[in-house]
Amino acid sequence: MPRKTPLLLRSRELKVEVDPRDLAVAVTVAATGETLRMAGAQDDDVLMAGAGGAAWKSFAGTPVTCRKASARRIDARLPGLGLKVRIELDGPDVVFEVAPAGRKTRRRPCDVLYPRHFVLPRRRGAYATFPLGAGSIIPADWPGVFHHREGYSEPVASWLGGWTGRTGYCAVAETPDDLYQAVHHAGGEPASCFFHWLGSLGELRYARRARYTFAKDFGYVAQAKHFRAHCRRAGLFRSLAEKAEANPNVDMLRGGAIICTGSAFRRERNFEYGFTTFADQAAAIERFRRRTGVSKAIVHVDGWGYWGYDAMHPDVLPPNADCGGVAGLSDLARRVKKLGYLFGLHDQYIDYYAHAPSFDEGKSIVLPDGRPVRVNRWCGGLCGHLCYHFIPDFVRRNFHEGVRRVYPMYHNSPPIREICRPTAYYIDCFLRTVECRSEAHPMTRTEARERMGEACRIVRDGAEGEPVVMSVEHPRDFGVPYLDFGWSLGHLSADVPNTEGVYETRVVGLPVPLWHLAFHDAVAVPSPRGDLIEALLYAQAPYFWPGRKALPAGGLAARKVLLALHADAGFAEMTGFELLASDGSAARSTFDGGLTVEVERPARRYRISDGGAKTRGWRKLP
Repeated sequence: MPRKTPLLLRSRELKVEVDPRDLAVAVTVAATGETLRMAGAQDDDVLMAGAGGAAWKSFAGTPVTCRKASARRIDARLPGLGLKVRIELDGPDVVFEVAPAGRKTRRRPCDVLYPRHFVLPRRRGAYATFPLGAGSIIPADWPGVFHHREGYSEPVASWLGGWTGRTGYCAVAETPDDLYQAVHHAGGEPASCFFHWLGSLGELRYARRARYTFAKDFGYVAQAKHFRAHCRRAGLFRSLAEKAEANPNVDMLRGGAIICTGSAFRRERNFEYGFTTFADQAAAIERFRRRTGVSKAIVHVDGWGYWGYDAMHPDVLPPNADCGGVAGLSDLARRVKKLGYLFGLHDQYIDYYAHAPSFDEGKSIVLPDGRPVRVNRWCGGLCGHLCYHFIPDFVRRNFHEGVRRVYPMYHNSPPIREICRPTAYYIDCFLRTVECRSEAHPMTRTEARERMGEACRIVRDGAEGEPVVMSVEHPRDFGVPYLDFGWSLGHLSADVPNTEGVYETRVVGLPVPLWHLAFHDAVAVPSPRGDLIEALLYAQAPYFWPGRKALPAGGLAARKVLLALHADAGFAEMTGFELLASDGSAARSTFDGGLTVEVERPARRYRISDGGAKTRGWRKLP
């Protein structure tokens, strides 16, 4: 392309040069004097929808009309792609807005990958900030490759960033519902992150906005705190302390263990079936209380439904007869509550099983190719995915109304609330966001988020006088206001191809607690894995499985240290985090009030500066 004079925007903090050929920008940060340059046009900038199928197009392959609308704003049109773009300077921020050009054009953009990634230097200390899972940074000299420029899963937190060693940036998606986080890591370049705006029901439909903030001394900790401040302004933050004021049961999470117990399981593929009665589970939990002295806990009951774990959803009522039925589950809840523990159930409203009496494939999520979702992997065999429009009604039926059928009679049951009045609840697979292309019940990702929020609130309100502590499998930023705790958030690991036919994964980059830096005091995220060192570093509560094999020697004592630490720091903001070794093998976290936890992973050593788990020097985990 022939060279054209860049368009220029200036503020006291930034100088922004915009290439009028493909809208790539160069941002010079006054505080550091450093210039960060965006990659130019690519072959897959825009996915265009059409009668002949979707096709990727480049910004470079179409005329771009740019004009300087004001001293702080540039407007551009790409008529061949049906797009308009706005680049606006707002102090230390550059705001990018991508929108459909209007209804008059026949061009139908669907996905857009703009703004593109900023090219980071191949400098030791530089890194991309990738907040998927609990979070990671991908150093410029990381020996692996993680190239996912098309995007990688729905975001856990809707931001990303980068650090050159002198200058950092944090990009916040202000329109986060239809979004992937992409990573460019090819051609010898260091990894760098950017946004992939997904189409909504096959079209761009509405304007997408991303706000990029550039600053000196703006590493991953400062970036995570910047996103936390954005969530506060956007109404997406509510602390555990605030939640406990409205629901005193939430305070049981502070220093409370998670106790998991299993009821029934039925595996369709090999005709395997087994169960543990509700009475035996109650006895095991009572023994656990006596032998461990653990006084605060949330009991999580799996497989209590009609056909057991991961089967016949959403028709889980009445409770499994072999385990003890309605009376047995009611008595289990009574005995658990008598111990002073919260009583919780596992439930599921997305996997939609073909053998469930309520099953209707017409209510399944429909994929873009017109096929309903079909999965045949879990215990209960063939299932679809229930379109989220129908989820709240099933939740309300099971939790508050009960099931009354003329046929089959064996599925009649009082509601869950009446059977056991749970004080905690876990909904599996929530809070994923997908869309449905059904002509009868189309669903956008925005509507999916709304339906899941509605379902959680139906449960969370609980029974009068017994509000419910709410948990899901996938904690996400948009669920923070109504979510109390989540199953887990591991660090991102990618599959490693091999010729041995074994499943192998590798951690991407260096794990850092981006989620905890933003939300540690807003959503309790326990640690189900055996990595107690990481659980100490993040002040996470441990899980216990009384029905499984006994803990290894020293295992109970180590978990009691976690519980004592969590009692002090579980509801506290994580104010700082530092990698003390370049490979991440040593690290230090800091919590509100000044409590610090320092670990050395290979030696399994830790030290805690204050509180009930305070150490005198270093201690070693068994």
